[in-house]
Amino acid sequence: QKCVVELRPERGSVTLESGCYLLNFRECGGCGKRGLLQSKNKRCEEQEDDDGEYVETVEFDHVCGACGHVVCQHFYSFTVGAAGVQEYLMECVLCGRGMHSANALPTVTAADDTADEKKSEHVLSSSSVAGRIHPVLGANSAEYEAALHAVNSTSRSDDGATSKPKPSGLGLKVGGMASTIAAAAAKAKSDDDDDDDDDAWED
Repeated sequence: QKCVVELRPERGSVTLESGCYLLNFRECGGCGKRGLLQSKNKRCEEQEDDDGEYVETVEFDHVCGACGHVVCQHFYSFTVGAAGVQEYLMECVLCGRGMHSANALPTVTAADDTADEKKSEHVLSSSSVAGRIHPVLGANSAEYEAALHAVNSTSRSDDGATSKPKPSGLGLKVGGMASTIAAAAAKAKSDDDDDDDDDAWED
């Protein structure tokens, strides 16, 4: 007790695996000097039982750097329970007594669950809309493909003649769009053919 200012002070949640609490060191009981302390005779052990609990313990001596006098022994332990709770403990005449615990597993609250559900619904809704909207025409791509197929497909009668089926309202609307696109493509092809003829004439 001569070596420390206060015997085993309460340190709250402070737990030291190494080092020392120099503010509580008064002087060496062997030589009377107040110099640096050394950590010697360190011993570490690890254990894990069948229940999944892991325990790590560390012990060492606080020794006077001048004369080698052993001031006290330091004890530290770290425990992880099966439920994921971590517990830290320190017992030392010089460094004091301290302990605290923490949960290693994340805690999910009801508010977090609700926020995740809303985020998932928003992502799914956005993906569904992005999948339905045609990237060029801005129309429903599935209905567009069905109507375009109805407009372009033909049906044969018993006498071998072909006739186009009567499209629905959506088919007429999309069919008009398809006709416009087809006309533009035909015009572009005609312009290309004219350019080729001009080039041949000039040759």
